[in-house]
Amino acid sequence: MGEHANASKPQIRRRAVCSAMGAFLLCGIGLTVALPAAHPQAVAALAQPAGTWHADTTEDFALPQGQTYTFSVWSDRPADTLSFSTGNGEILAIERVEAEAGRYAVTVCATGEADEAAGFYAALGDGTPQRVCTVTVEAAPALSCDTTEDFTLAQNRTYTFQVTVTGTGAAPVFSTGSGDILKIESTAPDAEKPGVYTCTVRAAGQPGQSAGVYAALDGGTPQKLCAVEVAAVPPGEAPESLRLDVPYRSQEGLLPTGCELISAMMLMDYYGFPVTVNTFLSNVDTGTLTSRDGALYGPSPDEAFIGSPYSASGFGCFPPVIVRALQRQMPGYTVRDTTGTPLDALARTYLPEGEPVLIWATINLVEPYAGDSWIVSSTGERFTWPACEHCLVLVGYDAEGYWVNDPYESNGVVHYDKARLEERFSQLGQRSVTVLKP
Repeated sequence: MGEHANASKPQIRRRAVCSAMGAFLLCGIGLTVALPAAHPQAVAALAQPAGTWHADTTEDFALPQGQTYTFSVWSDRPADTLSFSTGNGEILAIERVEAEAGRYAVTVCATGEADEAAGFYAALGDGTPQRVCTVTVEAAPALSCDTTEDFTLAQNRTYTFQVTVTGTGAAPVFSTGSGDILKIESTAPDAEKPGVYTCTVRAAGQPGQSAGVYAALDGGTPQKLCAVEVAAVPPGEAPESLRLDVPYRSQEGLLPTGCELISAMMLMDYYGFPVTVNTFLSNVDTGTLTSRDGALYGPSPDEAFIGSPYSASGFGCFPPVIVRALQRQMPGYTVRDTTGTPLDALARTYLPEGEPVLIWATINLVEPYAGDSWIVSSTGERFTWPACEHCLVLVGYDAEGYWVNDPYESNGVVHYDKARLEERFSQLGQRSVTVLKP
């Protein structure tokens, strides 16, 4: 009896210790005892502990007024449901919540006043919201300009705007309504004034034309600063006399009728783009005259160089042909057809800026007359060539006249009488081409 009693005590004790288990092995005696199974829901609760949420942003930060930020939040268990809130919806508003594959994209907007703050919270199911981080509202990015009134700017002159940016470290992006009228020359931060930027524009258009100046922040809509109207240069502002040092080339022995090409090459030399005659000519649109039904047909001199510049029987071309040829060979420079601008205005506008001008007049300033004519193939209209047509480089002026680089017969740098050159220039249609420095 005593032995049985002693042997049964460990069995009772082990049952007491293991009574919470569904089945167990009695230690030392190799006996397995089965217990009633727990309720399935209870087993699930024990097997799945509460999940934990995570966020890609948990550090406090500042958000500019009106701007949004999107949090990415998820739980350890994809099946968990998350809910979100803010400490004050008038300071930090939840705009939208999107869920996909257990991850939530929560977009908030800074709707409060500058320096106000509110927390962003996440909760698992019906649990207590936990703070993810605090968002402080900062002043919205803004810019102000030292010049907001419309004004006029003399042709080819420059003006520098000063813009102050607050609420962002991003630099403003400047633009104009038309780069052909108002060209942006440069933009730069002020090295001594944080948040201050300068923008220099040039009045590149014709007198009477106008364009707006704009600035934008962080990819936003450009804000108009003001409008600038191009004005003629007052005579009193230009020097009384001026002469630029432009390298000289002669057409003698090279291109008997290629004065336009040689003059354009002088401009290229001046700006640091020296080329050979053959190279320049390869960039020129050329055309010939053909006879059909007793009439001559061919392109307009605005469309191509007519004939061969190597031949004494060649004709020539007008500004559009030279503009295209220079544009193909002078990257970064603006080549402009300034036809219609009076000679005195060309001299006093561009030469003081160090920009020589191609002008059309006549050989040795003789009286022009009607030369050969042909039907322009593209329009069907008859065109008459102005005999003695000639192209020169305007390099200077004084009270009595103008200095030109004249490629004809190695004339060199010539001083022509003011009234006489202006007359011939007008008779040839006030045709001219200007290259603007970048």
